[in-house]
Amino acid sequence: MYHRTRMVKFSVEKRIILAGWHWGEVSGTATVLENIVRHLEPSPGMAYRLVVPHGRELGVVPGFVQVARLGEVSGGHGAWLEAFQGAYGNELLFFPGMQLPQRTPARFVSVIHDVLPLHSIDFKINPLRAAGYRAKIRAHRTARRIITVSQFSRNDIVARCGLAIEKFRVVPNGVEDRFSAGALPIDGAVAALREQGPYALYVGDLSWRKNVPAFAKAYLALPPRLKEKYRFVFTGKGPARRKIENRFQRAGCAERLTALGVVDHELLPPLMAGASLFVFPSLLEGFGLPVLEAQAAGTPVLCNAASSLPEISGGAAHLVDTGSPRPFARALAFLLGDEGERHRLAEAGRLNAARYSWARSARAYTQIFQEALEGS
Repeated sequence: MYHRTRMVKFSVEKRIILAGWHWGEVSGTATVLENIVRHLEPSPGMAYRLVVPHGRELGVVPGFVQVARLGEVSGGHGAWLEAFQGAYGNELLFFPGMQLPQRTPARFVSVIHDVLPLHSIDFKINPLRAAGYRAKIRAHRTARRIITVSQFSRNDIVARCGLAIEKFRVVPNGVEDRFSAGALPIDGAVAALREQGPYALYVGDLSWRKNVPAFAKAYLALPPRLKEKYRFVFTGKGPARRKIENRFQRAGCAERLTALGVVDHELLPPLMAGASLFVFPSLLEGFGLPVLEAQAAGTPVLCNAASSLPEISGGAAHLVDTGSPRPFARALAFLLGDEGERHRLAEAGRLNAARYSWARSARAYTQIFQEALEGS
């Protein structure tokens, strides 16, 4: 008597291994990595493992995401990536930044946020340095998929580094819910700042491309009645801070200036919500998250009409060439003098910012991981 053997097909999960070196840092790469992981949802047939160095605080991680510890922070990023590849090289690997192990992995998905350094004068006058940077970017040419944050960044990377556009998927960043104008805690320091009167605000660092001295120059060109009504408030550190302070002192307007230095991230939502106008004069941005954060906080935005900013601001910001002093000064004066236009921009900005969420970004990442696992 023979018994027919029934073949049972077991479901085998496909794993993606997340390189978590940047977890817990204060950086753009860490912000993207942590928000994507925390907003992932279970997906049939897929399993996630987040690998972080020993000593990094995890915080909240979804229960279906396995966590593993590998190596020490003291060993450096490059050595850690080599150990990461050695331990998980047969899996599909995810790198949330541009740096890869020395030996290109067999299967991986990566994120290249931008190639803005190639626009800087330092790289333009140092061809060898620029060539080394391009070589790091070109190492991604064998990736299953390359994620970037805007169409501008994708096109810039393709044009400057020669990667195939078909490899790319554009997934915009999200805006944290705490920037919503409906639920903003008012810190004592921010409350005191508001009590001093209305202000125009810049938030970010003070590197050359952020172009903050141009904002100071446009402010000082305002009619006296507007300078008397609105103060100039900015964050960040660097040589540009002293340059701005000196300019205000020479103009006899030092009392109209508030330099906040480096601001705790928790203070940004009420700081932005309290501004009459958010000004982002940056010449180059791969994404420009502060624009969306200000819009989510219900603050009208004036920003540069270049790089990714028109794309990300979604027609809900006043765009101007901030590299041209006179148009910039006219735009600043127009908006500070027109409350109705500021109200219109604030309402349009809220609607635009609502289109960007980390949950939506995480769903897009999941789809890309599935494509890469299937080899499509």
